Amino acid sequence: ASFAAMQHPPSGSTESPTDDNDAAGATASVDIEELHENACQRGEKGYMDPATGLFVMTREALRQRKRCCGNACRHCPYGHMAVQARSKRQNAITSSVLLQFSSVKKLDNKLAYVLFFSGGKDSYLTLLRLQKQLEDRPDATIVLMTTFEVNTGVVGHQEVPFNEVIMEQARCLRQNLLAVPLRYEESYEESIQSALLMLQNEHRMQVHALVFGDLHLEDIRAWRFERMVFEAPLDSLEMLFPVWHADYDVLLEELESAPGEAFICAVGDNCPEEAHDFIHIGAPYKTVASVIKKSGFDIDLFGERGEFHSVVVFEGMDAEDVLARIRRIRLGAEEDGTAVA
Repeated sequence: ASFAAMQHPPSGSTESPTDDNDAAGATASVDIEELHENACQRGEKGYMDPATGLFVMTREALRQRKRCCGNACRHCPYGHMAVQARSKRQNAITSSVLLQFSSVKKLDNKLAYVLFFSGGKDSYLTLLRLQKQLEDRPDATIVLMTTFEVNTGVVGHQEVPFNEVIMEQARCLRQNLLAVPLRYEESYEESIQSALLMLQNEHRMQVHALVFGDLHLEDIRAWRFERMVFEAPLDSLEMLFPVWHADYDVLLEELESAPGEAFICAVGDNCPEEAHDFIHIGAPYKTVASVIKKSGFDIDLFGERGEFHSVVVFEGMDAEDVLARIRRIRLGAEEDGTAVA
């Protein structure tokens, strides 16, 4: 862990947090992670940094706060989500956490509708419909949930970075976001179950429903009913599909009238080569949809068969920066042979 992350001084201390580079060098010979892990195992709230004498809080102590404080703490489990300067948002999210962007602060006993959120147009349209469905339900709250590869921080298929894109989308939408890093030693279903239990145990929410943005693929829907089956207390979750078999023209109108603009963020292997002239990373989805309608290509208008994927950029986000980050991810994947269609 980098010592450049700011530290909390001991209670009553007059020392200020520091990012002194000389101190970082002095700490290099000390295994900070070992100090940290030992403190966690002993159930201690922190440890003394050997170079500065400052008290450094553990990730478990910081989790008890249930939100990022914005001070760029060394072991912040929330990905430094509240740190103002982007350059100082250095921490990766390595375990499931709830990132709270909603104005609703009291979550105890709220019925949680957990929406599988990829950052694309389909999950955004699902969110819009779910919001309408729950607008007269003060007992309910929506939680976006996004899974990503723990080592890269990239959302599969969409190939978008979680911290720089998904977190910013949730911030703009003012929606709470459940971050679920995926590990090789744990199955997808186990990761989801652990995250949902965390919502109930740490945040006292009642997980009521799982919400999906599937449009018409029967095998995907069947897979969800087969695999999203958990033990008590998650054994009676409702499964909702707000855009299932929705008319595409109606969905296009809803997308057009909603805030934000969708762009292509990934192109699948089954997208016809001759369509790459207009279906490519950075292409506005509105333009892509218009061309598909006029062309004779056998391409699903929403890319439901995996022809392409999208990302929605909202006011307050820099579209050029978002797309540049996505292109860098794609370029890196192609160079090391791990590109995902």
